[in-house]
Formats: sequence, C-alpha cells, structure tokens
Amino acid sequence: MNTGVCYGQLDLPLSSEGEAVVRDRARVGDSSPRVVFCSDLQRAVVTARLLFTDAKLRLDPRLRELSLGEWEGVSWDDIYERDRVRLDAWSADWLAISPPGGETAEDLLWRTASFLADYDRELGDSAVVAHQGSLRALVCAFGRYPASSLFAISFSYLASFSVFDLRHRRT
Repeated sequence: MNTGVCYGQLDLPLSSEGEAVVRDRARVGDSSPRVVFCSDLQRAVVTARLLFTDAKLRLDPRLRELSLGEWEGVSWDDIYERDRVRLDAWSADWLAISPPGGETAEDLLWRTASFLADYDRELGDSAVVAHQGSLRALVCAFGRYPASSLFAISFSYLASFSVFDLRHRRT
C-alpha cells in the first residue's frame, strides 16, 4: 500500500506486505468457489490467484476502484496544496462531482450495478475480489441502500475478507 498517495484505478502491484497477509490467510475456508469475479487491476488479480488457486478467474473492469483521474499517483498532501478548490468541491459532493478526469461515486455505483445485473444469478456460488470503493458499491446494490451510504460502509484496506449470503438480501 502506498500510504499517503492517491490511487484508485492506478494499476499498482500488490505490496509485499499485502502479499504476505494474503498468503497467511489463503486457507481460510473449507471450500473454494469454482468462479472468482475479479477486478482486472493487478493487485486484485494477484490476491485472487493467491486465495483461490483452483478457481476460474473472470476479470471484469467494472470491479475496479473509483477512478481518481489526474490525482492518481499524486500524494494527498500535494493535491491539497495544488488543487485545493477541486478537492474541496469533490469532498463536498463526491456523488455528483468527480476528481479531474476521474469518475463520480454515482458513476462507480452504476458501474458495479451493471456488473451485478449481468452476474446476479452466478454470484451465490462464487467469490468477488475487488477494492474498497467497488465493494462498497456492491454492498449498496445488494442491500438496496441509498447512494449516500456508500462511504458509511467500511472494509479493511489490507486483505480483509467479507462474506455475504446473497440468498437473504433485501429485494
């Protein structure tokens, strides 16, 4: 993880710390899904391959993290210093305003809802390996939560696991 650096869709490798954590947790369940839907960003792909060695990976760019556009790879301190007006505007209305060249949270929600609509029937016996933002958006879609709750949902940034039983979701 590049602490203090803005990245969303920046295709960074899985950090050595992240890889060690994933390897340590790779044998968490009694069974492995046959199919793993995965973001096509390399840090997610490596994670999925380490966790689910026998599963078929289905890479889908709709599971990518939120695009932060021109801010990707730049330290948050530099963004704050050099692009404060746009950062403040985005922070005030992240649902409707995007970082320069990036996407809005509303875009992220639509993108992940599209993924869910295409694969809804297959997700019950599979796994999803993705990122904070796209997982939050999927939870909003699964639970029919309003877009405004997107950032109220939290996952650990380092190789955390969450299990959702889709048979009992809100309809």
